[in-house]
Amino acid sequence: MSAPTATVDAYFDAIRARDAVAIGALFADDAQLLTAAGTFTGPAAIAGFYRDLAFLVDDLWPEPGPLLVDGD
Repeated sequence: MSAPTATVDAYFDAIRARDAVAIGALFADDAQLLTAAGTFTGPAAIAGFYRDLAFLVDDLWPEPGPLLVDGD
């Protein structure tokens, strides 16, 4: 992904599609996701969080507001 907004759009699209593989593909090897359930490090762990925990929420449907981009 080249544009920051394209990456954000892909992230929310993947969540709404419940596509853990696509979510994992968006993260670098050293990425960390901090949640109430714990900290998940790396694409596989972050994808696993969505697959095993977040996607269990029936009404999981995030709608981000307007995006503001400052720099790259």
